[in-house]
Amino acid sequence: MKPILRRMFRPGRRRSPASFCTLLFLAASIGFANSQDGKVELANIPLALVGTWKIESVLVDLGSSRRLLYQRDDPRLLSKQIMIGSLKIVSDTLEARECLMPKAAAWKTTASSLVATTLAPHGVPGFPPTVKDYGLPLAPDAQVDAYSVKCNPGRFGPAPLGTARAAIGSRDLGTWIVILPSGDLAVRWYDQTILLLRRSQ
Repeated sequence: MKPILRRMFRPGRRRSPASFCTLLFLAASIGFANSQDGKVELANIPLALVGTWKIESVLVDLGSSRRLLYQRDDPRLLSKQIMIGSLKIVSDTLEARECLMPKAAAWKTTASSLVATTLAPHGVPGFPPTVKDYGLPLAPDAQVDAYSVKCNPGRFGPAPLGTARAAIGSRDLGTWIVILPSGDLAVRWYDQTILLLRRSQ
């Protein structure tokens, strides 16, 4: 175990919600650094992501106390389409921005760590959100490959939060995409939402 993690796990040590977030982040970033030597390796968009996808569901943090822009299964997002290709990514969502010449950086994590370190905490003091809070159809300990997208030029989705930004070693990557066991996609979207996409073409 890394020395800093050993200190945080010391028996009898009280941990605040903030330190818990830090712990999850350190675990995610150390795993990424060990596998990638601390550098982002960009590659072509995986074929499993290429296609036209329809938004089937909109997930929000049910534990959030703030007023959300989007609600669960918000009609402003449902049935909108996201087209992912090797040359560009486009969508007909309200936040549509063209992403040209997209590349993907893959990083390994768990479903619980992905949610806790890339989505905003809720409550005072802030507690990290959980897979259950969002209703994400993954087991908390499920191992996932998250793909962060870099456009040249443009952007796909919101910029990552500081923790995810540091974990993947880059500030100019966009949102993450995860392939679910069903073959659907989970995509972190604006205002701390997660979109579930189903292939339509």
